[in-house]
Amino acid sequence: MEEDIQCKPPEIREKSSEMLKHLILLSILVTAYSYGCNKREYPDGLVCVCNSTYCDTVQELDVSQGKYQIYSTSKNNPGFNSVTGFSHVKEAATTVKVDSATTHQNVIGFGGAFTDSTGINIKSLPEEVQEKLINSYFSKSGIEYNLCRVPMGGTDFSTRGYSYDDVEGDTTLEHFSLQTEDIEYKIPYILKAQQLNSDLKLFSSVWSGPRWMKTNNDWPGIGWLKDEYYQLWADYFLKFFDEYEKNNITFWGLTPKTNQLMVSFQNRFRRLMLWNKWIGENLGPTIRQSSHRDIKIILHDDNRILISLLYKLLENPVTLSYADGVGFHWYTDSFIPASVITTVKSYKEDLFILATEASNGALAMLGLDESVMKGSWTRGANYATSIFDNLENDASGWVDWNMALDETGGPTYINNNIDSPHTG
Repeated sequence: MEEDIQCKPPEIREKSSEMLKHLILLSILVTAYSYGCNKREYPDGLVCVCNSTYCDTVQELDVSQGKYQIYSTSKNNPGFNSVTGFSHVKEAATTVKVDSATTHQNVIGFGGAFTDSTGINIKSLPEEVQEKLINSYFSKSGIEYNLCRVPMGGTDFSTRGYSYDDVEGDTTLEHFSLQTEDIEYKIPYILKAQQLNSDLKLFSSVWSGPRWMKTNNDWPGIGWLKDEYYQLWADYFLKFFDEYEKNNITFWGLTPKTNQLMVSFQNRFRRLMLWNKWIGENLGPTIRQSSHRDIKIILHDDNRILISLLYKLLENPVTLSYADGVGFHWYTDSFIPASVITTVKSYKEDLFILATEASNGALAMLGLDESVMKGSWTRGANYATSIFDNLENDASGWVDWNMALDETGGPTYINNNIDSPHTG
């Protein structure tokens, strides 16, 4: 275990009065903290190991009037390094000026996703390590995540495909029920996160409805919602929010789909009119007329490269009337600039923009990348670049994908192994 080090001026002995004055002033103006890293080296770089006795912490932010605080890290010195100082004192080496008259978008938050795989991996750890890992994400001594995504049912980062009502033809949703994955791998860790950060906002995303509601009768693959189940599918959303509310968990937002939920890439344009119909006639009214009426509806939840499809939704006045925000994934960002996301503001000025999913190693499934690269500085820099690009182009938040995976980048029942901030 590496102890935290507080850097102070050296002991002063037989110094001139001028040097004494200088050192005392320096100790008043700037205090540096190294909230260092329990380092371990891998071929791809250094990692900070979290174990039962140590996990990285962050110096609590203190920016009272006239004071500044800078956090930094580096390739050769990972971990959290903090410098604080007083910008209004003439002798200070750094002056920070803030233009309070110029404002930009409100920032909603940052976070990751409570996937089944995240919960499985957290649960596999000793209790002391579980606590430290969750604290490193959500507590004041951590990075204070405050905006997190919760899958509604199974995803590719589950050990099986599943929904909340797999009884074929259950048109009353009588058999709707949360699954083992919710009870064991999602809800317990969401509740712990809420205890650490009472301002935590959650939004749900869905990967697949029950197979019997889809044209291909399967979890993945080319298939979409059958026309006769449009209202039932909207009711399914309400059931999910009701069941989580029984477990003292409420939601701030939802995305109606993610990536290839009921619409394949080849059929997106053909089915757009049906998305407009479902959101405008079913989902929107169902949410707004329920006890969950304040939940934010976030359109798209897909890549920038498909923004033309989002435009088609925003051009529909009924769909637009129910939209609170739009979500973007990062997987095709190299093909289209971040500036394109600002164009959605021309449809509705108060739409917020979120980066809703990111993960390194996404091309590993195609054999074009490594799934896990422990300590890769390049992958960390990819995240930092994405965050800044989005914020500089009106985004109000950035959300990572899995918060913890195993050393193979899983578990994932469709072998879509990728990287995550915590692996092991």
